[in-house]
Amino acid sequence: MPRVVPGGDVDAFVSARFRGPATNEWPCRGTVLLHAPARDVLPSAGDGTVTAVDDEL
Repeated sequence: MPRVVPGGDVDAFVSARFRGPATNEWPCRGTVLLHAPARDVLPSAGDGTVTAVDDEL
């Protein structure tokens, strides 16, 4: 039987389980180079940072 998500916000609930409880920061950080235009990646970045590396991407 499905359960109700505490607080009602699935994204916030899952994020809170992985972030540090005192600082609200992710315990691990990384960099990913995608061969796609920044404008296409941005909508999926969430609270990440998107930086274009050249005029084509």
